[in-house]
Amino acid sequence: MPIWLDAELPKVMEWLDKAVIADFGGQCQFDADARVYALSGGMALVCAEIFLQKFLANGACPQNLVRERAEADGHSWATVRRAKKSLGVLSRKTGFAGGWEWYFHAKF
Repeated sequence: MPIWLDAELPKVMEWLDKAVIADFGGQCQFDADARVYALSGGMALVCAEIFLQKFLANGACPQNLVRERAEADGHSWATVRRAKKSLGVLSRKTGFAGGWEWYFHAKF
């Protein structure tokens, strides 16, 4: 059975009866597989995935801003890149001299 978690971006983790409770801001659903994965050492990736889902929820964002905010929130850049890949986050060049931006594929 999935559990629902409320809060802001993940900064504080607590372990209660082997269930992961985190502060994310909004609702986030962890199913049993995600909890087992988190308990087996993958919590950093799970938190980075949740960070990206929340951070990119309103549309594309410059990669340098994603990196700056992720590192300020305690996520390693390597883990954020793995989360990007696991979530299917896309990236595109914003112009010949521009940087890159990250975004989720639009749902119709």
